[in-house]
Formats: sequence, C-alpha cells, structure tokens
Amino acid sequence: MFELKFVLRSFKKKGFVSFLLILGAIIPSLLTVSSLSLNDSIASYRAFQLKENFGEADSYIMNSRSSLFFSFPLSEFLLNDLKENRLVKNILPVSESMGRIEKEGAFLETLVIATNKDDISNFTGKEIDLTPGNAVISEKIALDLGLKEGDSIILHMPGGSANLKVSYIGEEGFLNFRGELAQYPGSVFVSLEDFQGNTIYPSKAYIDFIDDTNFSYSEFNLPANMVLVNMKENFMNSTTNVILGYIVFAFNSFSLLAGIILIIVFGNTFVNEQEKNIGILRIFGLKRNRLLNIFIIQVFLYFGLASVIGCLLGTQIGKLLLNSFSGIASGIMFESLGSFTSIPYVVNARTIIIGILIGILIPFFIFLRKAIIITKNPPIESLRKDVEEYVPVSGTTFFAVILLISGIITLIFGKSFALLGIILISLGCTFLFKNPFLNITISLTLMLLSKTLFSLSSNSLSFNFIFQRAILFAVISILFFTSIIPILKKLTKLFVSKKSFPFLLGFSYIERFPIKILMLSLMFGIVIFGLIVIASIPSNLVKFVDSITEEGLFGYNYVVVSNPFKNLFVSQDIEVYDGIQNPSKVQAALLDSELIVFVDDTFLESATIPSESYTDWREQLKEKGTIMFGKFRDDENIPEKVEGSYTSFFPFGGNSRISYEVIGYFELKDIILPVKYVAHINNKPNNVKTVNLLMGKVDEQTASRLNELYMSNFYYPIFLEKELKIIFAGVDNIVTLATNMLYIGLISGFSGLALYSVRSYILRKRIIGTLRAIGSHSNDIIIGFLIENFSIVSIGSLIGLFGGYLVARDLIFAIFQFLGTVDFYFPVMQIGSIILSVFLMSFLTLLFPSFLVSKISPAESMKEIE
Repeated sequence: MFELKFVLRSFKKKGFVSFLLILGAIIPSLLTVSSLSLNDSIASYRAFQLKENFGEADSYIMNSRSSLFFSFPLSEFLLNDLKENRLVKNILPVSESMGRIEKEGAFLETLVIATNKDDISNFTGKEIDLTPGNAVISEKIALDLGLKEGDSIILHMPGGSANLKVSYIGEEGFLNFRGELAQYPGSVFVSLEDFQGNTIYPSKAYIDFIDDTNFSYSEFNLPANMVLVNMKENFMNSTTNVILGYIVFAFNSFSLLAGIILIIVFGNTFVNEQEKNIGILRIFGLKRNRLLNIFIIQVFLYFGLASVIGCLLGTQIGKLLLNSFSGIASGIMFESLGSFTSIPYVVNARTIIIGILIGILIPFFIFLRKAIIITKNPPIESLRKDVEEYVPVSGTTFFAVILLISGIITLIFGKSFALLGIILISLGCTFLFKNPFLNITISLTLMLLSKTLFSLSSNSLSFNFIFQRAILFAVISILFFTSIIPILKKLTKLFVSKKSFPFLLGFSYIERFPIKILMLSLMFGIVIFGLIVIASIPSNLVKFVDSITEEGLFGYNYVVVSNPFKNLFVSQDIEVYDGIQNPSKVQAALLDSELIVFVDDTFLESATIPSESYTDWREQLKEKGTIMFGKFRDDENIPEKVEGSYTSFFPFGGNSRISYEVIGYFELKDIILPVKYVAHINNKPNNVKTVNLLMGKVDEQTASRLNELYMSNFYYPIFLEKELKIIFAGVDNIVTLATNMLYIGLISGFSGLALYSVRSYILRKRIIGTLRAIGSHSNDIIIGFLIENFSIVSIGSLIGLFGGYLVARDLIFAIFQFLGTVDFYFPVMQIGSIILSVFLMSFLTLLFPSFLVSKISPAESMKEIE
C-alpha cells in the first residue's frame, strides 16, 4: 500500500523529530489514564465490598428521628408487615451504638450491633453462637488487633463495659459489616443481655430483599415517621467513588493542558511540513481520497502510538498514585479508627479508550482540516509555500468584536460577573489593535483595578469572585510578558554595532511567529503556574500549624469530650488525672444553632486569647447575664445584646430563651473550634442538658498515657497538636504528590522546546548557511538561536511566576479566612529551585540543536530543506 509506505518512510527519515513528537504527545493520555484509573479502582473495590461487607443486608428501616445517641423503637406490627411483604426475604431487628474495643492497651472504634442468636443465624444462614458473654467480630477488627476465636476482649459501650469472648470472626457478608458507608473498621455483634448502649430494642431492622435490583419503595406502605434506606445503592452511588480520581485529574489539568498545547502546535507544524510533498504527489496524479488516507495514517502512527504508550505508562503511574493515596489515607486516620484498607488497582476499558481518544481526536481534526484545505487548492500553491514563511493571523478583527460585545453585555446584565466583562473587553481591544504598548497599558490598568475596585477587601469573598480574579491575573501576566518582546526588539534597533545582531536575529523570529511562541511559552507557564500555586499551600499551612499549635484552643492543647450517653440523664464530671496543667471544666450547648460554652474560673485565669487588647473581660464575664462574642469577619458588627433559643445537643435535652449582654469579643478565626459565644458557668440555665468537656495543656508523652485512661472509660480525648499535625501532614503529602505529577507536565514543555529548536535548525539551514557566507560568525548565530529559545522559557516562566504568585495569594487569603489569620508566605527558595531547574533542563535540551547549528557551513545554503 503506497500510502503506508510513504508514511513509514517519512517516519523513519525524521526519526529524532518523530521521537520528540511522540514523547511530548504521550502526556495527555498518560495523565488521563492515571487519574481516571483511580475511579475505576475505587468503583471496583466498592462492588467487591457489597459482597464482602454488606452481604445479605440490602437496606434498613428506622425512625427518621433516631440517631446513634437516641433512638425510637420499631413496632412489632411494622416488623411483621415487613416479613410478609412479597419483596422481602428476611429481616434482622437490631439495636446499635458506637463502641470501643480494648485489647492489651490498644483501642479501636467500632459499630456495636445487638440482636439475638436465632435472628442473626436466620439472617446470615450461619449457625452463630451469640449467647451472653460471646461476641462476633468483623475480620478487619481481628486483623487490626491480632484477635482470633476464643480470645477475650473488653468492649466499652455508652452505658458501660463488658468482658466478652470472640466466638466467631465474620470474614464476609453482613458479619463483616463496616457501616453503611464502610466508615468503621468493622462491627461487633453482641447479645441483647450484654448490650450496654441504646436500651431501645429494636431501633433498626436490616432487610434482605429477594431481588435487591428490582424493587420499588411504593411497594412498602410505611408510616410517615419511618425511613427506608437502600444502603447498597447509596454506597455505590456515593460521590467518594469518583471524587479521588477527579481531584487528581484537576491537579493534572495543568500538565494535561500543556500536553494538549504541544499536540496543537506541532500537529499544525507537522501538517504544514507535509504540504510540499503532498503537492508533488498531487502533480503526479495521486487522488484526493488517497491523500486523505496519508493524513489519517500519520495521525494513527504518530499520535496513536503516543496514546498507546501514554496509556501503558498511565496504568503504572496510576498504580503508584493509588498506593501513595492509600499510604496517605492510612497515615491521617485516627489511631482508634484502625488502619486504612488498601484498594486493588483496576483500570477498565472505558478509561483506556478515553485516554487514547484524548491523544488522537485533536490531531485528527487538525490533520483532517488541513487535508481538506490542501486538496481544495491547486497543487502549485502547495509547492510555492515556505514551511516557515510568515503567515498573518486572520480573523482576529471578528474575534475581537465578539469579545467586545460579550464583555459589554456581561458588564451590563451580569453584575456579579463585572470583572469577567472587563476582562473580555480588554482582550477584545488587544486583538483589535495588536499594539504591544497598548497591551502593557491594559495589563497595568487591570492590575490597578485588582487592587482598588475589585480588591479582596472591598468585595464579598466567593468562589465566583476568586475564580474571576484568577482569570484576571492570568490575562495580566500573559498580556504583559508577551508584549515585552516586541518592545525589546525595537530597543535593540537603537544599536548599530555587531553586538546587537544576535538580539535582532533572535527577536525577529519571536516577532515573526507570535502565536507559536505564545503557545510554546504557555506550555511552561501553565505548569509553573500550577507548581507555584500548589507549592504555596503547604508552605503556608506549615506556618499556620506552627502558630495554631502554640496558641491551641484558648491556649489549651488537650480536650476530653464526655460520653453523650452518660450525660443524657445524669450529668457526670470528667475525672482530672495527673499531668493536666490548668484543667478547666467547660460545658457546651447551642444558642440559635451556634456553639456556646460555659467556662469556669480556671479558664478565665489561664485561657489565652490571641490579639487580646484588654483583660477586664475576665472579671466582667463573672457578672450575671454577660457573654463574649466570637467575631468571624472584620466587618462583622458586635451586638450589644445576644438573645435567642438555648438548646441541647440531645433530643429532649430541653430548651430555653436566654438573653445576655455582650462585654467584648474575640477573633473566631484565631481559635481551632467554631466557638461563637463564651459565658461563665454561673450564667448557665439549669434546665438544658449540656456536653461536658475537660480542657488542659499536656505534653506529648503525657497525652499518650491520658488517652489510654480516658478511652477505657469511653470518653473522647483529643490531643490537638498531634491531630492537627497528622491532618496537615496528610494534606502536605497530597500536595507533594500533585507537585510530582506537575513535573511530568514539564516533559511536554521540554519536548516542545526540543522539537521547536530541532525543526528550526532543519528549516533554517539555508538561511544560516547564507548568513555564514556573508560573514556572520557562528557564535552570533548560536547566541541568536539561544535567545530565541530561552525567550520562550523566560516568557513562560514569568507568566507562571507572576500569575501563580497572585493567584496563590488569593487562595491562601480565601482558605485562611475560615482557619485563622496568617501572613502570606511565598516559598522563595522552593520556587527559585523550580525555576532554576527549568532553565537548567532547557539549557541541556538546547545543547544538541546548538551544536548542530554551529556545524552548518555556507554550502548548506545550496541544499534543499529536508
């Protein structure tokens, strides 16, 4: 087949260029497959969990007002009605609560399910010994605590503790149940006699349908206060199934866009280079449909091969990503919740197809469009064209008018998108007038607007506004730094000495092909932009954690939350053990759905309030009817009086109307927990049940000992310093992983730079030979060559650096308005090393093309371009 031979001969002849093109073109497919395969793995594991962790339990029914803290019973009539329903195979009446297993000083949070022996045996189809004193535990619990059948455990429950013997380990199905969202390490099944939790039985009933894929809620005539929940359907349709892959895909979007730009730029370049050969073939009589076949074969050979390689590499990168995320998730899990279950890696055919299409579709349409244009023109037109001739950009006037009209309409009718309207108008003027001095003026004007009319301090902070400012900073960076090059070239014309020749030579090519240079620069700019934004987040988080751990929660770093069940009917004080400094007993409730805490005298004496300007409030708060107000925003008004509904966290915990005089305020964002109001314990109404807390300051060694003591009494101890560091370490690890993925995107940039420089050498042999023939020194030509290519890297770096800095500062401001005040910290050393590495790699990339340029002799000017 002639078409195939022609394409293969061209591929072989341009082996090095073909390699560079394929190297850069693999990035979109690689990143797409590596990201979406995470979703495949999670979805596959979810399907496996349906059998492994749900088994017979398809749904459950309960009172809509029930919770783990307080439940309402199910009537015998309702249960009998369910059993007789034609869709129901079996039901299991239970009572549930949270629990905590203790084994040799190790603790594990679990779900406790109480039922009777006959019901659990009938429901699961297994003979289960659930007589008093025995317990059935899930396989994951047994693995985490090293338990086997016959071992003894201590099970702490809200109403007390029980010493139990493991009679059976549930390896699959409902006996390996981990909660309706698989949020627990597992479940502990106990007899009703051993259950020390919710005393209501049954408070819930699990349902096994005859066909769980074919039933309708209309088949169940349920009372209005009952809710039927399809656990399996909710579990499979949970957003957590796809969110991880899409988060990684979002991180990879910068690199993905860089790879797509490379495909667009060099797809067009590659097609243009074929035009002269195609013109010759048409003169020899090759038909149009056969010419179209050539273009299609080229697409599948170059970009199809790149897509397949990208997909294969993407599966390996995806496996590494999944292992990394599993390690990160395991690291940030609280100790008492058990280890994170590793997920087997799976990639399905749909993901591979999407990855291949990402790499093929764009070049396919580019080649198809060009093939149609070439075949419509006379063959002689193809022979006349120079591959690197200057082609004026057409159609910009029409595009500019569209932008201007769109901007004016947006500005008039979309008040919340006024900034976007101004951006569109600015871009319209840029395309209409094409003047570098005007572009710089526009960029400076937009920068001024971002500091005044559209500043963060003078506008309500929202995702919409932050997103518009991000677009604004990107436009400012691109307009400013791409307009400098023509100005620099004009400045070099002031020099007439030979020293200016390399600058004139390098800048002339940059000015001659502005769109191509801009696209190549954006490959670097987009990735560097992403690197700077992502690198700034953990740097500021570290500073925030350092500052917040020093201040803690009002100066305390250790909090013990009481067992809600113990406080439900009789309030019990939390015992204070040795090692807690300045122990303060606090009671918490709700005031108009906002958290209010009542503090004792110790709190008033030892509490630390960041930015505290006066201390009189500590004595004033002891007066009757006084309160401190938590101020969230700088512009928030401080009320003189607070009135509202005072309620408990518990159902039937009571409520009351209260009124307090505000004596001062504290900055809510400077403390860890969202405490809106602080009042003295003497001002607490007695008819509302509260949650008891114990606050103090401890060191890390003491915290470990105290945790064991409080957890054995089913309290909830929290060492704030450790938990914050674990959580932010997890965030830092995720950001580091995303940063490494962005480095992959730089492959597109370096491949593009290498392609551009090598093609420049090949296409300019005649011009360079001519320059050498008329006396130009090879060093001047090499310097001009390097100036041209380093300008691409420099423009991209400046766009990414400037835009990334401005956007990162906005993001940090938006994040920390909810977490606390922190001065924006720009990681100069880290960003400097990134920029330096980019230039170093660019220099190494350009060494080979520069060597080739230096070896061109004047005789090369007589040769035909390859």
